[in-house]
Amino acid sequence: MAENALKLNLLVYGIAALVIGIPAVLIGRDLLTTEALVGQCASQVANVSELRFEETGCKKRKNSPGYEVGAIAANCPDGDYIAVPRGGEKTCYLSRAAIGVCFVTKQYPNVDQPVHIRGNCEEQNARKSVDVLHDTFDKSRCPGPDLALAYSKPARTLCLEKA
Repeated sequence: MAENALKLNLLVYGIAALVIGIPAVLIGRDLLTTEALVGQCASQVANVSELRFEETGCKKRKNSPGYEVGAIAANCPDGDYIAVPRGGEKTCYLSRAAIGVCFVTKQYPNVDQPVHIRGNCEEQNARKSVDVLHDTFDKSRCPGPDLALAYSKPARTLCLEKA
C-alpha cells in the first residue's frame, strides 16, 4: 500500500514538474534572447563589423528603435528589407522611419547585397525621408520613385530625397 502511494506521489510530482518546467524553460529562453521576432522592434548594434540587430521595445521615445521585423523566413517578402542571416533563415528588417530620418547605403560582410540603413545626413549620397506611406507597397506614389524604400509585409513605403 505504501509503495503504491509513493508511486502515485512520484507520478503527480513528475507531471507537476513538466507542467511548470516546460513553460518556464520556453519563457526563459524568450527572455534571454536578444533577437527580435516578427512584429517586434530592433535597433542596429553599433560599432561591430557585421550588420546585427537586437530586440528593443517599440515604445515611442526620443531614440525610438529604427527597425521592425517583417518576417523570418528562407527568403524575405517583396521589398527593400534588410535580410540578415539567422541560422538557416533570414530575419527581414524594415525601417520604422519618420520624416527627416536619413539613410545611407552600406555593404556588410554578412549580407548578400548593399543595404539602406539609418545614417548621418552629412554622409555622401545620404537620403532623407520626406514622407511615410502606411498600408501601401508602391514606390510610384512617391514624387521620385527611384528614391524610395518599399516593404510588402507590413505594407509601408518611405519616400526619400537627397539629403
